[in-house]
Amino acid sequence: MNPSDIESLPENAGSVAGRNRASFKRTSNPVMHCLKGFLALLMLGLTCQLPASATAGSSVSADISPFPIHGVVEGFYGSHWTPEERLDVIRFMGEVGLQSYFYAPKDDPYHRSRWREPYAGEQLEIFEELLVKAEKNDVIIYYAISPGLDMVYSSEDDYQALLDKMEAMIDLGITHVALFLDDVPETLNHEEDMEEFDNLGEAHVHVINRLYEDLKERGTELVVCPTTYTDAWGNREYVYTLGEGVPEEVPLFWTGTDVAISHITAEEARNWGEKMQRKPLIWDNFPVNDFDSWRVFLGPLEGRDPDLAKTTTGIVSNPMNQPYASMIPMATVAYYALDPYNYEPEPALDRALNELFPDDAIPHIRELIALYREHGWDDNVFTPIYTPGKPFHVATIAEGLGRFQGAIESLISLGYEPFDDDNETNGDSPDNDGSSEYDEDTATGSADDDRQTRRVRGLVSELIPFLEDTRDDFEAMVADPAYYVDRRGKLQYRVGRQTLTAREAPFDVDMSGDLSEWEYEGFYSIPVAGNTTGRPPETAVVHDDTHLYFGMRFYREGRLAPGEPFFQGDHIMLIVDTDPDDPVTWIKPQDPVIVMRPEPDTDDEDGNDNDADDSGNNNEEEVTSDVAAGASAQRLADEEIEWQEPGYKVRVMDLTPFTQRGISDIHLYTLTGFFYHQVTNPFRSLTKTFAEEVSFGWKETDYGYSAVIAVPHGGKSEMRATIAGLMTSETDDGRDSHRFLLSARPYLGNTYTFPLIRLTGMEK
Repeated sequence: MNPSDIESLPENAGSVAGRNRASFKRTSNPVMHCLKGFLALLMLGLTCQLPASATAGSSVSADISPFPIHGVVEGFYGSHWTPEERLDVIRFMGEVGLQSYFYAPKDDPYHRSRWREPYAGEQLEIFEELLVKAEKNDVIIYYAISPGLDMVYSSEDDYQALLDKMEAMIDLGITHVALFLDDVPETLNHEEDMEEFDNLGEAHVHVINRLYEDLKERGTELVVCPTTYTDAWGNREYVYTLGEGVPEEVPLFWTGTDVAISHITAEEARNWGEKMQRKPLIWDNFPVNDFDSWRVFLGPLEGRDPDLAKTTTGIVSNPMNQPYASMIPMATVAYYALDPYNYEPEPALDRALNELFPDDAIPHIRELIALYREHGWDDNVFTPIYTPGKPFHVATIAEGLGRFQGAIESLISLGYEPFDDDNETNGDSPDNDGSSEYDEDTATGSADDDRQTRRVRGLVSELIPFLEDTRDDFEAMVADPAYYVDRRGKLQYRVGRQTLTAREAPFDVDMSGDLSEWEYEGFYSIPVAGNTTGRPPETAVVHDDTHLYFGMRFYREGRLAPGEPFFQGDHIMLIVDTDPDDPVTWIKPQDPVIVMRPEPDTDDEDGNDNDADDSGNNNEEEVTSDVAAGASAQRLADEEIEWQEPGYKVRVMDLTPFTQRGISDIHLYTLTGFFYHQVTNPFRSLTKTFAEEVSFGWKETDYGYSAVIAVPHGGKSEMRATIAGLMTSETDDGRDSHRFLLSARPYLGNTYTFPLIRLTGMEK
C-alpha cells in the first residue's frame, strides 16, 4: 500500500520491562503441544523431538500448521517498531506459534529509499540481537529489501549492490531473504532498461532469477512480493510473465482481490495461483492501520476460508504501527494458521486475551476491543469524526469516549501505568534492575508475569494518544461553526458555508483561457496545502444555457512542468459529483474526473494513447470491481477518450471497496500513486457525449497562467464539484510546489465535502 499523503501516525509509546503481579495460570503447555505434534508426525512415519527451548513460556512452534509459511511482516508505512518492541513481538510469536517474521518496515531508509547502503555498527547489532531472540523462540527471520523505487534493473552495479546487501545479512546469520517490489513504478523508467527489456515483468524476472541462483549457492531461500500483488489493479501480463519466468520454488505474495479485504476464499487464491503458476503466499493486510491512522483494529481475524490451506503456500499478517495492540488480532491469525478448520473468531479472541494478559486486566481490555473491534472495511463508533458525511450522533460518540477513558483509567488504577520516559521505553525499570534491555531471564517474578504486564502497559501507552486525539478532534468538530447540532442530536454540516454562486455569463466565454471579460466576477481563493509563498490560485464560476464555466488564475513564475503520470507534474483536476443525493462519501464511477495538464504526451508511432493503461485498469478481461456501475459495465475504448488539445482528458475513478473508504477519510489535495491505480477510462454511464462537451483552455499572463474549463450542466440549478491539482513556481531556492483543493476540508475524494455551486436563473 502506498497512500503517501496519509497523515503521520502517532509515535509508538515504546516498550519496557514488566513488573510483579499475581501468578497467572497458562492455558498453553509446550509439552502438550509437542505431544500433539508427535502424534501427527507418527501418522506421517516421522519422528518428533522436544525443542531444547520448550520450557515454560517458550515457543509453541511444535504445533503443526497446514500452511508452510505463517507469520508476520513488518511491512507498514509510518513509524516502525523500536528494536525493543520488535524483540517483544518475536517472544510473542514464539508463544502463539507464528513461525516467520519478515523485516520490511517502509520507514527504514536502508530497506527502501537508501537500499544500496549497507547497515553498520549499532544497526548490525540490532539484527544480531534479533537473530538470537528469534532462534530462542523458534522464529525464522526473513530480511526483506525493496530496491524498486530507483533500481536500474539492467545495471550490473545495481544488481551487485543488491546482492552485496543481502550477502552481508547472510553473513550475519540470515538464512531467508525477500525481494519486495510492491508500491514501485509500474513501468520501466530508465533508458537502459527500456533498451534491454520489453516490459517491467521481463526486468523483474531477470533480477529475481539471477538473485535466486546466487542465493541458492549460499543455501538461502528467497520470497518475492511482485508489483502487481492484488486482483484490484495492475497489469495482468506482468503476473503471467512472472508466473512463467520465475522458478516455482520462489513464493510470490498476494493480498487477495483487494489490498485489504473482508474475505479471502480458496477459489480466489486458486484463480490467482493459475495466473502466477504456483500457490500464492497471502500477504494479509490485517490488522494493519497505516491507511486509517486514527484508529486501531483489535478484533479477531474473520472471513478467511479454511481451505486456503490447500490453495496457498502460507499466510503472513501485516500488523499495526502499534505492536502491543497488534498482538491481540495477530494471536487470532496464529490460531487460524495452526488449525483453520476448527477456527472460530470469538473463541480465538477469548483465547488470545487469556494467554496474553493478566486476569485483572482482561475485562477492561474487552471494553477497548468493543470500541475498536471493527476492521478497516467497517465503520466504528468514531468513524463520523474522520469521514465527513457519515451519520454523526453526538451523544453516541461522547459515550464511546467516556467508555474509552474509563477503561484506560481502570487499567492504570490496577498498576498498568503507561511508559513515561525514554529509559523506560528501552526496557529500563526498577523491576529490571536498571538493565539497558528487558531480559526475561533476570526480570523479577515469573517470565509470564513480566511479559503479560509489559503487554498491558504497552497497550495503555499506545492507546492513550488515540484517546486524546479522538477527544480533541471530536470537541473541535462540535465547536466548528461549519457544523450544528440538530434537534435529534445529530451533527450536521452547514452546506451554505461553502457555496459558490454561478451567475449567467453576461459575455461569450472565451475558451482560449482569456479571463479579461471576467474582471467583475467574484473570484474565490483556493486553499493551498502547507506553508507556501505567493498568492494562492483563484476561481470564479459562470454559466450559460448549456455549460458551467470555471475561470482560474494561477499566480506563479516560470514555465509549467508536466509530469508522467500526470499527477506528478503541474496539473488541474475538476471532479463533478453527478448525484449529490447519493449517500456514499466517495467518488462514483459515474463522476467525471477532468484532468488538465500542459504539453500532454503525443501518441506513439502506432497511434496508441501513451497514458491509456497507466493505471493497469484497462484490461477488460480482468475488471474485478463490482462497485457502482460494476464489473459488467463496459468502458469506452481508449481511442474514444484521448488527450485533447491543449491537454485535457475525461477520466473516472473505479474505486475498489478498500479505496472507497480510504479516499473518503484520508487528507488529500491531489492524487497519489496509490489512488492513481483507480483512474481509468469512463464507463458507458459517463457517455461519450459528455466527454465531447467538455472543453478547456490555458493562457500565459503577466501574473502566471489563466485557464477556463467548461462542463455541461444538464439544466441543473445546483451542482457539486471541486478543483484540485499541483502547481510549481520558480524561486531563488529552486522550484516551489504547492497542492491546492477548492473544498474547505482536504478530502479530495469525499464528495460530501465538495462545494455547492448554485446556478442563478436556472430552474430546478
